[in-house]
Amino acid sequence: MLAGSANAFAVGEECAVLASSLNWSASPLGPPSAWPAALRHSFNICLEHPVATSVFWGPQLHMLYGDACIALLQDRHPRAFSRPAREILAEVWDVIGPQLQSVLDTGKPLIAASHRCALLHRTGSQKRYFSYAFTPIRDDQGCVRGVLNTVRETTAEVMAVMDRTRAQAALQQVTTASVQTRGLLQLLTDGTPDVIYVKDTSGRMVHVNNTVCRMFGRSRADIIGRTDTAWLPPRQAAAVMHNDQVVMSLRQTQTFEEEMRIVGDSSEPDLGDPASDSDLLGIENSSTESGHPEDVNIAQAQRHMWMVNRLYLATKSPWLSSDGKLLGMFCVARDITERKAQEDLLRQINESLEDMVAQRTLERDRIWRVSREIFVVAGQDGRFISVNPAFERVLGWAFEEAVAMPPLALVHRADAAISAREFARVLKGETVTGLHCRMRHRDGGYRWLNWTVVPEDALVYAVARDVTDEHTQADTLAKAEEQLRQAQKMEAVGQLTGGIAHDFNNLLATIMSSLELLQRKAGAGALQDMDRYVAAARTSAQRAASLTQRLLAFSRRQALDPRAVDVNALVGGMQELMHRTLGENIRLHTVLAPDLPPAFTDANQLESALLNLAINARDAMPQGGVLTISTALEQLAAASRRQDGKPAEYVTISTSDTGMGMAPKVIAKAFDPFFTTKPIGQGTGLGLSMIYGFAKQSGGDVCIESRPGQGTCVKLYLPRPGADQGPRNMVPSREPELPAPTPLGAGESILVVEDEAGVRMVVLEVLNELGYRTHEAVDATSALKLVESGIHLDLLVTDVGLPGTNGRQLAEMIRARRPGLQVLFITGYTGHAAIRADFLDAGMDMLAKPFLIDDLALKIESMLKSRASQNASVG
Repeated sequence: MLAGSANAFAVGEECAVLASSLNWSASPLGPPSAWPAALRHSFNICLEHPVATSVFWGPQLHMLYGDACIALLQDRHPRAFSRPAREILAEVWDVIGPQLQSVLDTGKPLIAASHRCALLHRTGSQKRYFSYAFTPIRDDQGCVRGVLNTVRETTAEVMAVMDRTRAQAALQQVTTASVQTRGLLQLLTDGTPDVIYVKDTSGRMVHVNNTVCRMFGRSRADIIGRTDTAWLPPRQAAAVMHNDQVVMSLRQTQTFEEEMRIVGDSSEPDLGDPASDSDLLGIENSSTESGHPEDVNIAQAQRHMWMVNRLYLATKSPWLSSDGKLLGMFCVARDITERKAQEDLLRQINESLEDMVAQRTLERDRIWRVSREIFVVAGQDGRFISVNPAFERVLGWAFEEAVAMPPLALVHRADAAISAREFARVLKGETVTGLHCRMRHRDGGYRWLNWTVVPEDALVYAVARDVTDEHTQADTLAKAEEQLRQAQKMEAVGQLTGGIAHDFNNLLATIMSSLELLQRKAGAGALQDMDRYVAAARTSAQRAASLTQRLLAFSRRQALDPRAVDVNALVGGMQELMHRTLGENIRLHTVLAPDLPPAFTDANQLESALLNLAINARDAMPQGGVLTISTALEQLAAASRRQDGKPAEYVTISTSDTGMGMAPKVIAKAFDPFFTTKPIGQGTGLGLSMIYGFAKQSGGDVCIESRPGQGTCVKLYLPRPGADQGPRNMVPSREPELPAPTPLGAGESILVVEDEAGVRMVVLEVLNELGYRTHEAVDATSALKLVESGIHLDLLVTDVGLPGTNGRQLAEMIRARRPGLQVLFITGYTGHAAIRADFLDAGMDMLAKPFLIDDLALKIESMLKSRASQNASVG
């Protein structure tokens, strides 16, 4: 049967490792893979068992054992492992040899208690005592093939009994001594942890040692003269006193196991009832009258003690006078509760060992029979030695037919080469997993099997799972996926063709119409409007060229000029452009990796890609938000590697917004040409497709991570330059436009609130030159402080996109303090024009950035005049 590796012994420590590492070829036991099931399971029991357990097997009774036997074997380990028992235990063979042979011959177990053995040790001969049990081990036919041995050393216990016997003899000699001798007796007996007491013929205590006082929680004076009924429950007291009478009536030393309820520690697991309930147990309650403080303390403490049942081994002897008169009895007892529990456990183990071996053999056979997987044992020539019933259920071949077939006879011709190659690996000692091959069914068809093959000694063990249905499903799925890909390709071609046709037809219509008008004008001699038609045609041609570049980028056919580019410097140089592109209500944040190596790419195309990503992020955050541009050095994937086999490193640029995010089905189409989620007329659908083509053509990649309501992150992967490409830093620069002069004012007081220092400076400078008195603030907090200071104001000019409290909220707060104050909003976000009616109240107006100075002056003059006329009408 295939039950795993032949050396897969039960989990253990030293002996399990020793068994797995031995060369068994020279051993009469043979390799573990060939061991009978009874031997293998018995040895596993030895490895698992906490009690010292060993196996004697075969004609020479070779000895196998577990870690628990190492302490008993002492310096005989590890040479004793797998050696004949007669060789290892030569000095005691005259005793245990016949016992083992008796078990082998009769098939009956044997138990020996506290047997004396003179074992040789490197320090000399040792007299030791052992209790052991020999249990027969039967094979599948019921024949006794070996012996299972459980052993426990009892040397310490035997020596303790001997000590007690000597103490009893000494006690008998001195019981008739004088008072002085009794004092010496008390001193001697108080020095032992054993229980020692003397009773008269009526069962009354005449002598006890300190151990008796402690175990019953009473003083010596409270015990002397009383019987066991004063401190033991009725049943226990009757049993103890009965044993006393037996000893005194027979006048012979006897040994008994006696249960006694004693004072226990509250931490013990077997807590009894409190001593205050002793009347329920039939224990007399009596006050203690003693002049000794320790007796008083014991009497007081007993009221707070708990009682537990303990088992004692009591050796009792008659107390006789010199002329042979019976005076009573004396006892020496020792607590054997733990030892008894261990003996009971050992007895249970001995009784169940044979059943365990049989049960494990039955379980192994059951798995072999009922498993759905195919189990195979084969030789090194590839021929099947044994197959389980699943072989016939899956492939239709009976056991006799399977073992008679040549090697690889059932393997499909197309899979024969790889099967032979993998089997050759097995013969070299390698384990083969995941071998898929087709094997011929008895009906002529083929079944796909997934094999795991393990070599062990001279045999090959294999497990196979029928995966025919999985292969059929995979083939069906592959065909469906291929059909889907073809349909998607046709859909993309149709979408691309329609989009190009639509845009180019519009551009061509403008160009053709302009050229036709030029032709007519020229023919008529009217040359005054020719520049206008030429400009229209050139604009359409430039748009067509831009569209062509986007298509080339998507198809990775555009002409690139890749160089080593300092990406951090490029991002830094674009911040001014980014601010103008994003608007005031979107905050730009950059996280640039220090010591970032250059990227090998086209700087102009990279700028265009970043600008496209920024515009997409802006459109995804109509209510404002944060755009974060970060750079880093990362690995794209383990599958993307250089020629030296190491993972390729990429310079990455990521744009992360806090906008609306995208659903998975939108992400799947985001890079498709002409796909857009923007309203008609607000997007071409070529932005992301151009970025995708640019990244791929540059030797990199691009990916999108997004969830609805959680923003979007687009990451560009750009390759690093090779050794022959030098660094190149790009810091684009752009010139700001300067305002033109405007008409003068009349000294009115104006508060300007603008967080951008450059804009604030220019506005204040212009207003001052125009003759206005100005006050400046950078945010809502500083503006409110000025208003609350009491300054006179005729007009509030404020940016809408202020940090924190925005300009619209600030206007409401100031108007609450200065009702009717005129407010002029200046903003760089043109989207505000679309909601102008909802955004502005009476006495408010808006001016979009960038604006001409004349426009600003006219707007301010108009608003101040309107305020003056309102004041006049009120007056």
